[in-house]
Amino acid sequence: MEASMSLPVYELPRGTKSTTWYRWESRLQSVAAVRLQAKEIRDALLEARQTVNDTAAKVEAQFLAEEVASYGFLICSVVWFDILTSINQAGFADAQSTANELCEALNIEPELREKRLRSTKRQFAYEAADEPMNDALKKLEVTFFNTVVDCSQITARHI
Repeated sequence: MEASMSLPVYELPRGTKSTTWYRWESRLQSVAAVRLQAKEIRDALLEARQTVNDTAAKVEAQFLAEEVASYGFLICSVVWFDILTSINQAGFADAQSTANELCEALNIEPELREKRLRSTKRQFAYEAADEPMNDALKKLEVTFFNTVVDCSQITARHI
């Protein structure tokens, strides 16, 4: 006999904000929690180390408590908090307005040239092509700006 679980599904009102905005806001809130509550997080990990019966969990809690209290981790959390706060406040729109000012100073039109889409022959039906981006500005944001931000996050993880 198969047991079925019924979990409630809640629909969150999203208004006019894109899912990208929510992703960035979530990252900012995660970093802010670590940045602003490092002492509480460390204390909770040390308390968990004392109260947990599982040896692996004790070792993990001790390791995480030491990592959260390390100077390098604290510097990285401050830097990331500042970077994400700056990106959240300025972001792509600010970069676009600065580029518009530069275009005006150089007496050039602030326009993106559309490139011809290359079509590739698909061997199988399940190799469907992604939806093409018709808006050149949105394509630049997705392919350049988001890629730069993601690469900087990956680099910071390895520091």
